Amino acid sequence: MRQRYRGEIRATDVALGEMFEQLKAMDRWDETLIWVFADHGEAFGEHDSSGHTGSNYGNEVIRIPMIVKLPVSMGIESRGVTTPVSGYDVLSTTLSILDLPPHELALGRDISPLFTGGAIDGAVFSGAIKIRIVLDWPWKFRGTVDSSEALEITSVSLYNLESDWFELNDVIDDHPEIVARLQQEILKRERRIAEINIE
Repeated sequence: MRQRYRGEIRATDVALGEMFEQLKAMDRWDETLIWVFADHGEAFGEHDSSGHTGSNYGNEVIRIPMIVKLPVSMGIESRGVTTPVSGYDVLSTTLSILDLPPHELALGRDISPLFTGGAIDGAVFSGAIKIRIVLDWPWKFRGTVDSSEALEITSVSLYNLESDWFELNDVIDDHPEIVARLQQEILKRERRIAEINIE
């Protein structure tokens, strides 16, 4: 499985390289804005899981690469960033880069301050079906959302990624104030999504 996955990465790398070379040949590389990011990672036995299906939302599945190639005219030097961000942030950030107004239905943040060494606020969300993940460093909270009229979160767990990157020690009972705050973050987002869907 690992060999096949490395093969996929290699094939993707070659395809991107060909596209980048075409942009350069067309003299469009310098001013093109490019986002490269994955939709999920893969598990290779972590949390007794393989692939990216099921109920595994460990870092091996939801921590993904993201690369942004900015227009040269912005004058921003290349840098690595460790601040957690999300695919949801791409729309808001792209609009900001293009000096366009924010979109009222966008769920993400403008992460462009990170490009010049600045900071951003806000949690990062992930999940599917009824599982919801919220990451507010160093805390990672997981809950199951009951989508009945009165939203409730059950089957919760909490990890401190700074001291427990592989999520082996659930500290849900030790930090009730963190749990309450992150539950509210999820519920606030769920209500926002519901408003968007209604409209």
